[in-house]
Amino acid sequence: MTTRYLTYTLKLDAPVLITSPEGDPNSARTFPYISGAAIRGAVARALGRRPTKDPQLRRLVLDGGVRYLNAYPMVATRRSLPMPVSSRPEKHAGTEEIVDLHDLLAYEGRPRADHDVAGQWPSEQLGRPGDFATVGAPTLTRAEVSLSGHFHHQRDRQRGRAWTERLADGSEVPRGTVFAYEALDAGQRFAGVVAVDDDDLAKEVTQALGGQLLLGRSKRAGYGGAARIDWGEQLSDWEVPGSEPLRADVPVGGEFQVLLTSAYLGRHGQTGQPDPTWLREELGEQLGGLVEVVQVRWAFTEAGGYNRTWGTALPYRQALAAGSVALLRATQDVPADVLAGVEHAGLGERRIDGFGRCLFLPQPSRLRALQPARRAGPQPRPPDDGLPDTASALLDRIEDRIAGDRLSALIEEAAAETARAVLDEIPPASLLGRLRVPLRGEPEAALATLRIWLEAGEDDGGLRRPARRHLDRCRVPGGSLREWLTGVASGRNPLADQLEGVAYRAHVRSKARLRARLSAPPVEPGMRARLIDETLAALQLRIKAESDEHAHSEEDADG
Repeated sequence: MTTRYLTYTLKLDAPVLITSPEGDPNSARTFPYISGAAIRGAVARALGRRPTKDPQLRRLVLDGGVRYLNAYPMVATRRSLPMPVSSRPEKHAGTEEIVDLHDLLAYEGRPRADHDVAGQWPSEQLGRPGDFATVGAPTLTRAEVSLSGHFHHQRDRQRGRAWTERLADGSEVPRGTVFAYEALDAGQRFAGVVAVDDDDLAKEVTQALGGQLLLGRSKRAGYGGAARIDWGEQLSDWEVPGSEPLRADVPVGGEFQVLLTSAYLGRHGQTGQPDPTWLREELGEQLGGLVEVVQVRWAFTEAGGYNRTWGTALPYRQALAAGSVALLRATQDVPADVLAGVEHAGLGERRIDGFGRCLFLPQPSRLRALQPARRAGPQPRPPDDGLPDTASALLDRIEDRIAGDRLSALIEEAAAETARAVLDEIPPASLLGRLRVPLRGEPEAALATLRIWLEAGEDDGGLRRPARRHLDRCRVPGGSLREWLTGVASGRNPLADQLEGVAYRAHVRSKARLRARLSAPPVEPGMRARLIDETLAALQLRIKAESDEHAHSEEDADG
């Protein structure tokens, strides 16, 4: 039986969430790639609800004649692969420059205290290079995956926020919560492969999926659908074409390596229990006892899935992570067709979902080069602030995180001071809660809505006269609460004078660059929107506190 490979390029037109087992119950984290199980599920969805005896459903989804391999991010026009876990750069190496990679699989034993003795182990502190890169060539190229995180709030409708109710027996009942979701950003391209045992099966797969498919979960929340496929013009004989993989016979005594290009689900041959470390024995069996495992460098993960026929989730199992590697030594001559057979067939279980894929590579070298990702098209230049263009994106993210924490504390403090400074009648809590409703959306749209409510007449969508009267009677330093809200919503930022201090205390590389980012969208509108929201929330808390104090005073008087 000859295995052929159907290649395709997948472009995300919307964010996609391929759920990984990591995270807490109120969150969902995505895999940084499109799993083969997700592609197989998309094929099953495209075929519609059919009985399990349906011939086409069995051919494309159930029988195993079609294996859906993982779609990994692209580097230029190439499909990247998981970075070997044995490849480590220096700990503080940047991501925007060429760095040296030490392959720990090429070193003997374990680290020793006397690093300088005969070069037994690299003396530098080593870190992790990233998730994906082109694998096999002397110089690797890093692949980038863009992720975004979003928070969704479930709030108590009366209080306008999430809170926890403590019952008389001491138990706690949550009233609302916060959900955190991580997704693959739209606009990215992933290269995938479908392994087929018959060329006609490849035609059926392309016809079933067409040029568009639904991926991911929670389409209503914006994390699914809208993915386009461009199919390769012809079938390939190899999952990873090119000259880098090992395609020749290995003589007795020769050493070579095997890289797991997807997670491996093993099962102990004697106990029948799931055992990811069974890879050693399975490699020996699949290669006909012609090799011995010299050493391994592996990592572990968990693997789950979903059974569309039963409508239930598959139990999570421990697995060897993609990127795990093993160094093999030939005890007899190993023919190239034996290696090719293992690559085509795969290892372990659930090969139909792309698990257990492997790639044989030549003997590892101790040192290789890793170059940064190649971005398609010209990149926008940063504003000319006198700094070099090679400023690290990683340092920018560190600056943004530190500045975000300082801004949060600054906004909360300013909101509390404004609420404490209210001189006259505070508007009803219901009106304050209504003003906070638009602020749950995008900042710029929320501020535009507030401007209409505060400035326009009743016939043009503005607040009614009683609501305006409440806001006009509430006095804050410098005017009424309505004037303060209108000014902030229209562009006046009460915190603008303090951004210089935030940039000074939070900058890692450049104060000027961080100051410019804090004053530009989306940070600046989000800052003003949050200041309004925090101030209104503080006024609601003040109303509740004064109400509780009044109730206690009446109880004391009655007593």
